[in-house]
Amino acid sequence: MSQYKHLFNPITVRGVTIRNRIVMAPMNTNFAESDGSVGERFTNYYVERGKGGTGLLIVSSAYIDAKAKKRMGSLLLDDDRFIPTFGAFATAVHATGAKVLQQLNHNGRLLTSSKELKTSVSASTTIVGPSAIPHLSSGAIPHALTVGEIRELVEKFGQAARRAKAAGFDGVELHGSHGYLINEFYSVYSNRRTDEYGGSLENRMRFPVEVYRRVRELTGDDFLVSFRISGREFAPIETPIEEIIALGQRLEQEGVDFLHVSAGNSEIPAMVLKMIPSGSMPRGCYVEYAAAVKAHVGIPVIAVGRINTPELAERILREGGADMVATGRALIADPYWPEKALNDEADTIRRCIACNQGCMEFLAQERPISCLHNPEVGHEGEILPAGKIKNVIVVGGGPGGMEAAFIAAVRGHDVSLYEQENELGGQIGLTAVPPGKEEFSAVGDFLKGELGRRKVSIHLNHRITADEVVQCRPDVVIVATGSRPLIPAIPGADRDNVVTAWDVLKGKPVGHNVIVVGGGLVGTETALFLSQKGKLVVLIEMLDDIVQDAGSLSRARLKEALKVTDIEIKCATKVSRMGDAAVTVVCGEGPEYAIPAETVVLATGSEAENTLYRNLEGRVPELYAIGDCVAPRKLLEAIHEGYAVALKI
Repeated sequence: MSQYKHLFNPITVRGVTIRNRIVMAPMNTNFAESDGSVGERFTNYYVERGKGGTGLLIVSSAYIDAKAKKRMGSLLLDDDRFIPTFGAFATAVHATGAKVLQQLNHNGRLLTSSKELKTSVSASTTIVGPSAIPHLSSGAIPHALTVGEIRELVEKFGQAARRAKAAGFDGVELHGSHGYLINEFYSVYSNRRTDEYGGSLENRMRFPVEVYRRVRELTGDDFLVSFRISGREFAPIETPIEEIIALGQRLEQEGVDFLHVSAGNSEIPAMVLKMIPSGSMPRGCYVEYAAAVKAHVGIPVIAVGRINTPELAERILREGGADMVATGRALIADPYWPEKALNDEADTIRRCIACNQGCMEFLAQERPISCLHNPEVGHEGEILPAGKIKNVIVVGGGPGGMEAAFIAAVRGHDVSLYEQENELGGQIGLTAVPPGKEEFSAVGDFLKGELGRRKVSIHLNHRITADEVVQCRPDVVIVATGSRPLIPAIPGADRDNVVTAWDVLKGKPVGHNVIVVGGGLVGTETALFLSQKGKLVVLIEMLDDIVQDAGSLSRARLKEALKVTDIEIKCATKVSRMGDAAVTVVCGEGPEYAIPAETVVLATGSEAENTLYRNLEGRVPELYAIGDCVAPRKLLEAIHEGYAVALKI
């Protein structure tokens, strides 16, 4: 019997028994076929999560109208022609023992934020919403729906639900949160109507209620309907929690089966950070909203919001904060999260670190999702036993080298890993130092654990030479020797009071007045780290803005964090020279001037350390280079390259 008794207690609703209280939240994937249908990649992704033990899978949004579809990789359910592929999908998921709901959605005013509008079938679509309120980032003003158009959309939701039932789904979820169309009607921010669909709460609830009623009429009493609501919108004008609770009570009266309580709005990156909370936000950050709703309704309530460990999930259920717990990114990172918890193997879970880099950042770039430390996402089933067992040497125990050694060992190869330092991890340890990124250490913890479980031969404190490698007679050598800080050719860069960001993150002492040179991701995070330590920091960047080497969400996270510090930021500024007590800079065409500094921290990039690779060329049967020793980049690229190489050999 698992120690997580509440988590693995089945629940029965409308005669449907769900094997545990774990719900996969409906995160978009961009895995759908170009016509909006379900294909093999999409199916394999969800089937893997079903195999991993999830009780209820809520599938990412299927749009009720092609005009409402935001991304080419999203599902459509606006025509009966989709029923066969959805049916095959539902059958495959049910074979794993999981139950499945199809989320239904219309983007409403948020359709304006998609880059794909320029090339997709929606290019000529009129953006719609309850009111003509400008979009916060694009400024686009939606067409205010007429009453006739509202009724047409009610019917489209109903027909999409009918198709889901015909395909064999256990139910649907109506997406009434995150700033999408249904949410827009009950929100005081986006609904400024004065007719029967606006004004009072009763009027603002009219559209959600009518949608539910039509869904129930067309699907009958033996079909589950979940309704996702925003416990808090984080919009410029907030709908009071009392009204959210009243909406939940009304939906219960109407016959809704679950209330799935989320939070946030996806109109601008700063809002998305709330909707998909990063590691700088606490785990379980939105459970309070689910608990507030649960206290006033009798139907099952689903909580969500950085619930990435079974211990937290169990506590939420035990303390009555919710009846079920939903997690999206945790099941992306490790589809076998539930099974491992059930078997009391939670320490082997590949834990989500809430970095958003492979999931939300990829979606923002209109790419299929991935995961920083689970490259198998979207490629489920491709790790196969090796056709021929080989002697593999991996040089470098950073993230790329560890991933390569791990996957090569999984495939059955005989793997040895050499690391010149006294511990594995490479730059993972540095990545986990800045505020809000502490959970990055979980990447190293997972890989170290797997290398031990896979019996990889690990050699620490060993700077192996090319001659030693050749003497080992390997079949394959994977070089993952990383990079080193790049020291710019600026007068004074070699002074004793000049250190690198790596030095600082490793714990090297600095003075009180600090100048950080380089406002990219590393420099900005180092500046925040120093500010948190009480240092007086000036951040200098030669470009017109900071953090331009990061994705939109990481950039937004850092800029939000900077707002509550006294860090002085100087963009479009170049350093001319560095002295004992000051740094001389110039801004644009202006005159040089000095900024006092006891310590100068260089965050001016890094350069590949590829000496070993060059010395091995032509001397071993198979030779590969991965990660920063090819070109300095980020953790995700190193891990994914290690994975890809391990699949080749």
